Amino acid sequence: PLPPKVDVAYRLRQDSWQGQQRLLVELEALRASHQADHLEEQVVVLLRGDRHYRCALRDNDLVIRNGAGQELCSSLTWEGSQASPQMDGQHPYVRSLLQEAVMALGLAG
Repeated sequence: PLPPKVDVAYRLRQDSWQGQQRLLVELEALRASHQADHLEEQVVVLLRGDRHYRCALRDNDLVIRNGAGQELCSSLTWEGSQASPQMDGQHPYVRSLLQEAVMALGLAG
């Protein structure tokens, strides 16, 4: 039995059969979705070198906490099921950390 939500990895390819061109979807992998029904309950840990960051969704904000307990909050904007963190004026390290956190939480591809 499949869980109610799944993450799917697939490959598209063009094929010819009996002289007709068609598009095929090849299933590569399937797993239970990392995107919980209550996203605010979901926490992931990012490892960057020797640094650990706990990442979570709180209301509509992405919250990243470092090992010292300091928090970085970023508002999220949504386009369909894809989330983008607010990154105006952020240092490049912080921008990449925000992007990685969004991806690790399954909020963007």
